[in-house]
Amino acid sequence: MVSLFLDTVSSKPMLALDSPTGRTSFVAPGRRGSGALLGFLEKTLHQQGLRPDQIKTVIFNRGPGSFTGIKLGVVIARTLGLDPQVQVFAFTSFDLMALASGGKMEASLVIDAYQGDVFHGTYFLGELTYSLRPASEIQDNAPVYYYGRETEALPGWRVISRFEPSLLFQLEQDGLIREDLRPLYLKKSAAEVNRECRKSLGGHECP
Repeated sequence: MVSLFLDTVSSKPMLALDSPTGRTSFVAPGRRGSGALLGFLEKTLHQQGLRPDQIKTVIFNRGPGSFTGIKLGVVIARTLGLDPQVQVFAFTSFDLMALASGGKMEASLVIDAYQGDVFHGTYFLGELTYSLRPASEIQDNAPVYYYGRETEALPGWRVISRFEPSLLFQLEQDGLIREDLRPLYLKKSAAEVNRECRKSLGGHECP
């Protein structure tokens, strides 16, 4: 039985495999896309002496973060989950941040959402709460850990520049794998915003 951990939301997609032959984790090379990522997965399985039909558990990142990345992860997880013998679970970008910060669950976790906004998450008694907020509103007394464009980090924020693929295994060890598979988009994509704008203007181009 093989467990596949999949993160398509972070700046560089990551894969991890937990199988009877051992544990391996990778940063996927090349372009972000379902075809490229599935091709890399199949190649990696072959190199490990494994087959795609041996995957019985899929654990993916449901966001928040890149709209395209979230959608890609959901599509791949749902595709593999069409097999009734495959169980699908999820984690969040905040879970990865909590681990990357050294397990500081009391910290304030902030992810760049562009246009001056951030995805803000906190844990209380093990439960995650999150929201979309202007970055200027983040004034917590707790340490603030930030993931995103370093130029957008506010003074005093502790920047997480990247995630190590091996963190994917720690998610399960720390009980951060959940049955909630709903995508955490939290913010509309640029295409959605433009579509709504054009609709409000009667089909005319938005300024």
